[in-house]
Amino acid sequence: MESRQIAAALGVALLSAIVCAGCATTTEGVASAPALRILLCNDDGYLSPGIRAVRAALEHAGHDVVLVAPLENRSGASSSSSTSGSLALREEGPNTWSVGGTPADAVRVGLSVVLREAPPDLVVSGANFGQNIGPSTLQSGTVGAALTAMSLGYPAIAISVGIDPSEMRSTPRFESTIAAFDDAASFVVRTIRELQATRAADGSDSLLPDYTVLNINYPAREAAQVAGVAWANIGRAAHFGVGFEREGSDSVRVVFQSAEGEESVRNADTTLFDAGYVTLTLLDGDLIAPSEVGRDVDLRLGDIAP
Repeated sequence: MESRQIAAALGVALLSAIVCAGCATTTEGVASAPALRILLCNDDGYLSPGIRAVRAALEHAGHDVVLVAPLENRSGASSSSSTSGSLALREEGPNTWSVGGTPADAVRVGLSVVLREAPPDLVVSGANFGQNIGPSTLQSGTVGAALTAMSLGYPAIAISVGIDPSEMRSTPRFESTIAAFDDAASFVVRTIRELQATRAADGSDSLLPDYTVLNINYPAREAAQVAGVAWANIGRAAHFGVGFEREGSDSVRVVFQSAEGEESVRNADTTLFDAGYVTLTLLDGDLIAPSEVGRDVDLRLGDIAP
């Protein structure tokens, strides 16, 4: 097994034991763990209620939180980042900064400018409006920000809270999601606490295995209605997303689309999330396909000429 696969397998074995065991506890006593310096970001913008809920929970637990997030909603930006020009950077309040760029820009600015002299122990991205499961995982700015931190050598957690499409036009919009933000934030605090308590279990001092991101998706349900916590694979069936429709001779309109398709992946996050579980997925930073897949393609292309 390759080194990255070993790290991912180790992380799954470790976290499945500790997070599930702690999911029924409260945040009382969390502050007894050593305080961490945490860079907090998202893709919904620095004023989003999701990021405010996570910040409040982290600070209540005693952590030192510095928020650096996009000035405006940049959902769906994935890991895209600016490559030229200038970005606005504005101090919005104590330990609070907005960046006129993408979620990945915000992470890079946070690490290289705002926290240059005092690097964080952990990067947390979210809580996002809407689940980032299945194919949407790759499109997510919330996950993209965490992956950016990971690529720069920092442990990272992405947290998203589901939405009910039927609440899109209600007032207030996505009321169930907003109601679940505090519970999701408490879950993040408990997860961090357990990671701190077991950080040396694999012989290292890292909160997570190198080059991995813990992707958490919390359902928009009352805590008593959450089915449990489950490790999941990334599904392939589209859950919902955006599409495009022609609206004139020279333009197209972006439209929200829900999708109903049969899931082909075993133990998929899409299936488990729909059943009411908090899903955990350990994302590996190694983009290389598994060895057996590579060998098959190598055999098929063995005779190709330069």
